[in-house]
Amino acid sequence: MLILFALQVSQVYASWTRTGYTQPWDNVASPSLLSHKGWNVDPAFANFTYGHIGNLEDGQGIQLNYTVTIKGDRREWYWWEGTKRFYFALGLHGSGGSGYALFYIGHEQGIIIRTSEAKVGTQLQYNVGKPFPTTIGETVDTDNALWYIQLIRLNSTTLKVVYATNLLAGGSAELEEYVEGALKTFTETLTVDPSVWENPELVLYVGHDGSGEFSVSFADPYIGTIAVLEDQAPPKLSNPFQWVTDAFNFLYQIALIVGSFMGFFIPILPFIFLFYLLDVIITSVQVGSVQPIGKFALMIWDFLLKIWDVLVKFGQLIWDAITFWT
Repeated sequence: MLILFALQVSQVYASWTRTGYTQPWDNVASPSLLSHKGWNVDPAFANFTYGHIGNLEDGQGIQLNYTVTIKGDRREWYWWEGTKRFYFALGLHGSGGSGYALFYIGHEQGIIIRTSEAKVGTQLQYNVGKPFPTTIGETVDTDNALWYIQLIRLNSTTLKVVYATNLLAGGSAELEEYVEGALKTFTETLTVDPSVWENPELVLYVGHDGSGEFSVSFADPYIGTIAVLEDQAPPKLSNPFQWVTDAFNFLYQIALIVGSFMGFFIPILPFIFLFYLLDVIITSVQVGSVQPIGKFALMIWDFLLKIWDVLVKFGQLIWDAITFWT
């Protein structure tokens, strides 16, 4: 078992207090359990404070551990994708300054492919809509991933933020077994106003939106002398089947483009057909012949045959891909 930090001073015992929230949430009373399941959810937020934690000296700070389970859901068969997002800002409010650690995770369930992405960042002021600069990586499954954030005072003007997780890119059981217990860390530093360390208030702003479900559990923060988490992960293992995922992603993007085009074209197709048919009938009446109608019928028949041929070839392509390994 990894020793994540040394307890060199007494922990400050307190508890989170909710200061406001907007629906919808299934659980939002405490950061110990935040969850919701729903579709087409507009951004919902909740704010918590841990209270004033006392002055922090060099080498001291806060560590917050938490787990995340998140799943996007298409819900309806005709949805191209369903994406669920969860994000939060963990901040220190001093007498005249502040600093925040940001976290974002999203899971997208497509027709075939499912992906998730986690991002982290830092900033002086709270703005959850700001893009996060660092991408931790992509994986297929984020269930019960362990995450850690450390806010550390290096000196009176420098806040060091360490992000760590036991989740590595790839998501395969073999990879996770190989690096069992290892951590992947990312570090950023932020220049802050010295007043941020004067009896700061610890705050947590959380939010979610999208379609699907999530469950997040925050442990009580440790406040005291911090032993910085080190990057203990071995080099990323290569995936010999990455080309399969890339191919499916490419086909998925093409399907999205074709679907967008068809979504625009199909509603007006009956009107185009009707006007064309009326033009053919009027032309036949004017020339006193049924030949234009006959040419129109043959053209429609040829068009339907070509559509059938494309569907058959596409189905054969999919079948060949499925039976490639057999």
